[in-house]
Amino acid sequence: FWYPLVVTMAGFVLFFVAYVGGEVGFSSWVYTYAVETGVADVLSAAVLNSLFWVSFTAGRLLSIPLSARFRPRYLLWGNLVVLFMALGSMLLFPGAFWYSVAGLGLAYASMFPQAMTWVQRRLQVTGKINGWFLGGANFSSMLVPWIMGLLFVQVGPRSLIWATWGMGTLMLVM
Repeated sequence: FWYPLVVTMAGFVLFFVAYVGGEVGFSSWVYTYAVETGVADVLSAAVLNSLFWVSFTAGRLLSIPLSARFRPRYLLWGNLVVLFMALGSMLLFPGAFWYSVAGLGLAYASMFPQAMTWVQRRLQVTGKINGWFLGGANFSSMLVPWIMGLLFVQVGPRSLIWATWGMGTLMLVM
């Protein structure tokens, strides 16, 4: 009786952990990545970080009419496809890094609200359940950027893309 509920809840908690960790981790380190790899100078790297948040905002606005037309799971799948396309282009085509960052902002934009809508269709979301989702997400917003920073220093700047890829893979599995 309670087992499917716990498994479903745990899956969504891990989804929110991966989503927030990937979004906050990438946006926290993209400036340093751009400067360290020579993709951008200091001023352009700041603009690059702003590009991520502008495309994130545009993606949220764009998701409003799309949400009225499509089911949340289809929008989440679409976001994940765009996420992996953007990360793949960062790895394969370094010259397209700016476009990739904009694509990543668009991909991350509507994931959280779409996932919340999807979970509400599957579970009766109480304050306690919502607390688990938000608690996991908030914990991840502190832990994942720190881990990404450790990897950045010890492994190198490309670890940022691979760590973000890992968070996307965890979202895909969940």
